[in-house]
Amino acid sequence: MSDSVRLSHTAAGMLTTIPLLAFAFMSPLVSRLARHYGLEHVVFAALICLFFGIVCRSLPSTGTLFTGILLIGLAIAVCNVLIPSLVKRDLVQKLV
Repeated sequence: MSDSVRLSHTAAGMLTTIPLLAFAFMSPLVSRLARHYGLEHVVFAALICLFFGIVCRSLPSTGTLFTGILLIGLAIAVCNVLIPSLVKRDLVQKLV
């Protein structure tokens, strides 16, 4: 992959590290965001962030590639924390 977008090996390594750092730094903050803004609003904002991350990642620039990867990592970190509680809250009530 690094050859097709002309990245050095260091930059390619950074590209795979960015989502992990986003998970590490964003996950502890998500519960506070959800309490302050509401679970649905934060998930919706994360999905919008995911959309823009995918768009940025698709653009033919190295800067937008890294920006898109960061946005995607942040959005997935938020959804990874909040979606299980949202499903448990809403789906379990309907199944019982």
